[in-house]
Order: sequence, then C-alpha cells, then structure tokens
Amino acid sequence: MITELFDHLAESLTHSTITNCAQWALERRVMGRPFEGPWNFKLFPWLYTPHVSNHPFRLALKGAQLGFTEWAINEAFYAIDHKRSNVLYCLPTKGNAGDFSTTRFNPALALSPYIANLFSGADNVSLKTAGSRSLYIRGSKARADLKSLPITVLILDEIDEMPKESISLAHHRLDGQAVGSTSLLELSTPTLPDMGIDAEYKLSNQMIYVFQCPGCSKYIDLQYPRNFKLTATRMNDPDIEKSYFFCHECDYVIDHEAKPEIFKCKEMGGTGHYRPQVKYADREGYYVNQMYSSAKGGTPIEWAKAVILAETNPSKEQELWNSKVGKGHATENAKLEEGVLEQHKRNYTIADYELHDNRIRTIGCDVGAVCDLVCLEWTWESDLGLPNDRYRPRLVGELSLPRSSEDARAILDYFRKMNAHMFVMDSEPESRFARQVINLLGDYGFMCDYGKGYKAGQVNVKEEDGFITVNRTTWLDITMSRFTAANKDGTDLPSDISERFLQHMTAPARYYKDDANGDPIAIYKNEKADHLFHAWTYAEIGLPLYFLTAEGEDIDVIF
Repeated sequence: MITELFDHLAESLTHSTITNCAQWALERRVMGRPFEGPWNFKLFPWLYTPHVSNHPFRLALKGAQLGFTEWAINEAFYAIDHKRSNVLYCLPTKGNAGDFSTTRFNPALALSPYIANLFSGADNVSLKTAGSRSLYIRGSKARADLKSLPITVLILDEIDEMPKESISLAHHRLDGQAVGSTSLLELSTPTLPDMGIDAEYKLSNQMIYVFQCPGCSKYIDLQYPRNFKLTATRMNDPDIEKSYFFCHECDYVIDHEAKPEIFKCKEMGGTGHYRPQVKYADREGYYVNQMYSSAKGGTPIEWAKAVILAETNPSKEQELWNSKVGKGHATENAKLEEGVLEQHKRNYTIADYELHDNRIRTIGCDVGAVCDLVCLEWTWESDLGLPNDRYRPRLVGELSLPRSSEDARAILDYFRKMNAHMFVMDSEPESRFARQVINLLGDYGFMCDYGKGYKAGQVNVKEEDGFITVNRTTWLDITMSRFTAANKDGTDLPSDISERFLQHMTAPARYYKDDANGDPIAIYKNEKADHLFHAWTYAEIGLPLYFLTAEGEDIDVIF
C-alpha cells in the first residue's frame, strides 16, 4: 500500500514537471527496433525543436525515414495525456489508417507501459480512448470519416497523397474551438513543386537545420547537389564507394558514422539548430533531407546509387528528389508552360472563326462548379497511325455554362451551333446531369470514366449506355503532347485565347512513381483548377469515337 502511494506521488511529481512534448517523450516513450530503448534525440536531433515548439501550426517538408512521423505520434499522445485533448490523426486512405494503427500506434502502446495504461478504454483500428479523450485514426478519402469529430489537435500525415477537399474539411474540424487552444501538424514527403507540403512550406518561416562544420567552424546546412560528391558514373564502378558528403565552405568530409555528434542539437550540447529564412509567417516549417540521416538511406553510397539511377529513369529521378532530397520536383516536360502555349497561337479568333463544313468537330465537357466546354476542329494530315495521329486539332470554341437541368439543353444548343460530330463529358461528379445531357445528344454523346486498372491500349465502350472507360494517364499524355516545343506547328490556338484557358492548361503536372512491378508510371496531379485541360482531353477522346460510330471502325484499331 505504501509502495503504491509513493509510486503515485512520484508519478504526480513527474507529470507536473513535464512542460513540453520533448520532456514527455523522454519520460514516457519506449521504442522498438531498430532503435530499441527509451526515446532519445541522438539519431534525430532535428526533431527536438518541433517537440518543444508550442506554435499552433507546424509543418515538415522532409525526406523519407527521418523520424517526423514519430514526432507526430508523440504529439498525439502528449496532447491526449497532458493537454487532455481529442486528437485526429489523418492518413491518405482508410487502409493506410488501419495499417498505421496496427503497426505504429499499437506497438507504441505495447512497448510503453505508461501509454498502455493511459489507453484503457475503447481500442480498435480507428478509435482509441483514454478516459474521456479520444484518438481518432482516419483516412482522408471518405468525407464522412472526417465529420463531427470534436477535436483540438489535428495531424495530417502525408498530405501530398490527400484530396485537397479533405484537407480543407479536416482543417474545419478545429473551427469551433477556443482561440489559442488548437494545434495543427502537417507532414509529408513532397511530390511536385508548389503543391501540397511544398506549397505549405513556402508559406512558412522556412526553417533549415544548420550545424557548425568541424573543419572550418562555419554554420552550414546540407543541400543536394551542393554538398554531395559523386565519384562514379555506373552502378558497377568500384569508385562508387568513394562518394561523400562535404562542407562547401572548406571541403571537410562529413563522416557518416560521426553524424550524430556533428548534428547534435544545441539543447543536447551540440551546435545544430533551425534557422528561419523568412521572418514573418503564420506557420512554422521545418526542412530536413536524407543527407542528415544516420540510417542506411543516408550513406553516401546509397545516395550515389540513387543519383545514378535517376539519370535514366524518371520515377527514380522523382524518388531521388522527393524521398532523399525532400523537395518537390517536376521531371522534364512534366507540365505545360505558358510560353509554349503562346507559340501555338495562330492568326484567327474564336469570335470570328468560320467553321469548315468538311471538317470533324468534337466537344469535350468537364463538370466542376460550372460546365467547361472545349470544341476542337480536326484537320487531316496523314493516313498513318491512330485517329489522333492522323488529324491536327484546332481550338475553335471555349465556353462555360451553369450546371442545371435547363442548361443540359443549352449544351445541346451549343453542340448544334458548332455543328459538332461527337460530344464527350465526364461521368462524375454529376452523373445524373451527365445522363441528362447524353440522353439529349443520343448517338452523338458519351459519358467518360477515367478507369482504374486499364492499360494504355484498353478501352471499354458500352454504346447502348453511352458510356466509355479509358486509361486516364494515356489520354492526358495525348493532350500534353499536343503542346510540346517539338510539336509547336501541330496544334492551333486562337489569338484571343482566354487567360483562364492558359491557367487551366498549365495546372496539371505529371508525377512519376514505380508500379507494383517496379516499372515507372505517370500520375497527374494538380493544385489549381484544370477543368479546361480535361475538357480538351474529352474532345480528343471524341475523335476516335466519331470514327467508331460514323464509319464502324474496329474499336481495337481506333484505340
């Protein structure tokens, strides 16, 4: 009885002396492999400042495997235990959330007796309770999973993989709380420049982790390629093992084994600390790349391998810059530039253009807040290749219409005005409205779905339903290819093209990653509105559909 009383008093005293998440983690958290034992900052000194900061909005632009997720977990536990807060920990998908709960949160409970005792209530994949406090672990894709959650702490892990609408919805979960009582954390390995975490970091105070070089005593940070020396050009070159990191001020070689001591933070007796690059900002942003890592991925030889692979493989190039350098990156020709689009302007205007009776015209429609329509007129150029290779497109119509049942007829009127031959529109998100339009157009209209799992040459056409499924990336690539510098004579734009059109066409960017077989695949992402880009793509799809319906060509040949 007396022993239990002393234990209780000691625990109360410990609890009262904890004033930040760093102290809490050092006292409460126990780690498993590969860093077994009580939590410490030895291998991750750049995590100390995020742990002690009380800024209401903190974010991390980072390379992979740098410990920031463990920081977020600590913040979640600390908020529940010490601040008596409800926490929402959000990941990209429900599957991600379930796996994360099982492989990250559950082991933390199993290894740390104090944390295990804290969570004595409900314990399932998506909800863990500690008395009256709750830890919600949710995916971002299902909006219903993010509604009606009474939280004061929000953690968004890997926001670059989350829908923008879900991020905004999650942010609103904090709106009803008292001023100064909320905490928002965002972290992610980046994807593309000016999107996701890369864009958020640019709005922050943009802190970089600096340390005192043992060679010259100047404070530096590590940047790629400035502080990395590659000593080989091939993977099988023995000299690859001689690659190294170095100080750009004095050429001092930074030994991998000495990293924990060199990068040790000031609070632990070292020189490492964050240096803000922007004086005034409403959010605190941390940036660290894998050159700092003491793990295998941070060795010079692993960097050398990644750099060599990136020279010939676009997905490896993307991975180098995102996972190792920790910055948003676009590969060559990843997105359209306004300057290239300007090269396609010709001496005609949409307002005064006279339609050619003997040319095919197709209309594409993308549905957002309004219906965006693009009309392309096609000029025959060759008998070789597929329809989209044989004909050159000319933009002869651009129109935005409201979205209502009455405006379905307005689309039909526009189709007749342009004397068009085929119409394609997206089936989502307004499938009922799309069906109304297609029913009015009859055999001249199709609803289109960007199918998942369809290979480049695959297509599924249900003529009786007016429905077609195509490979999204393949057709977006076709639209993108119309405006390359090498194809500047192959696509016509009017001289009076709208600024909105230019903005929409330059919004999407091609992002590379490996598929399940390790082969590079392209995925299109966008941060801004891109409806006219998709409307153009649907108009492209309309050309082979015209040949299918008008001339009875074999669908396998057309696509």
